[in-house]
Amino acid sequence: MLAGILWLSSTSDHLINQNQVSELTKIDKMSMSDLVITLLKKKLLSRRTHETDSRAYSLHLTTKGRQMVLKAVPVVEGIDAQFFSRKTQALVQLVDVLNNSVMHKKV
Repeated sequence: MLAGILWLSSTSDHLINQNQVSELTKIDKMSMSDLVITLLKKKLLSRRTHETDSRAYSLHLTTKGRQMVLKAVPVVEGIDAQFFSRKTQALVQLVDVLNNSVMHKKV
């Protein structure tokens, strides 16, 4: 979620809200709300009343949250690269399951 906020804020001049992050990360709205509360408590995220929509909040990474994301992204990308570089039977099965799940998902 934090990486999603970082990415959205770097690609848009608009304020970032929970719905946008939910759509990007595919995190359901209930889980997103719980996650926002947790990240606010940990001071990784700040929330302000949205300037143009009084029903919404804009989300912002705190300095601590931004630093955490910038440290974590290369680590996660390295793990992904290592994991997906070896074409094992388990990986092939996982990709098949994921592909089938996406193809059968009702939109």
